Amino acid sequence: MSNLTYFDAHVHANLMDSPLNVARSSSEVGLGLFACGVTPHDYLELAPQLTQANIRVGLGAHPWYISDERVTEKDIELLLELMEQTPYIGEIGLDFSSRYCVDGLQELQIKAFTQICKRAAELSRNNQPRVLSMHTVRSVDTVLDILEQTGAA
Repeated sequence: MSNLTYFDAHVHANLMDSPLNVARSSSEVGLGLFACGVTPHDYLELAPQLTQANIRVGLGAHPWYISDERVTEKDIELLLELMEQTPYIGEIGLDFSSRYCVDGLQELQIKAFTQICKRAAELSRNNQPRVLSMHTVRSVDTVLDILEQTGAA
């Protein structure tokens, strides 16, 4: 990736009509991309396709998707297993805006985020550092506390 002019550190390739065409075009113009997933299944779909040297595919569990149960506890378990395959984790995090902070949703997000951070710290201790792309809406203090408590910081 040394010939890149720019690097976009947060792209949702899973939401694009043709992620492969975007990856190829970006490579041609010297653009690197961190393709953040919002579910572990995005990673399973995109990682085999986006193998260009300028692309990093993230393994994620977006807090919105956790809150509305499009990412389940079983999906979090899958993500924790898949973390051995890639150092790129994202999009993960917490969203404490009023829409996502009702009826126990905050606790659900915190539980998943904490598990992911613990696993990232564990793998990093084994000489496999992780790059985390985080969503932090009205939750920065809690995110920083969890990163510190788990050793993922």
